Amino acid sequence: MFTGEIVVGADQTVIDVVYDTGSDWLVIPDADCFSCEGTKHDSSQATPVDTETSSRAYGSAYLEGKTYTDTVCLDSLSTTCATDFEYFAFHY
Repeated sequence: MFTGEIVVGADQTVIDVVYDTGSDWLVIPDADCFSCEGTKHDSSQATPVDTETSSRAYGSAYLEGKTYTDTVCLDSLSTTCATDFEYFAFHY
């Protein structure tokens, strides 16, 4: 398992993530997730892809949230960024 930091959004929120090479989507905790530990991202500043809450199975976890796009970087220097990167922000 590989872990590391990413930087999300204009406010440059630094979030610890698991680099899951078996998945094709990024999952991050949203600011309104009360059961989440660690740093959370305020997705209200991001562009929503859908307006309805959806659910996803992630291993043994069941996540509910929404899909957004925002700038996602691999470092705080903004040298390795993807703009309009789609991610799933889970609420619980």
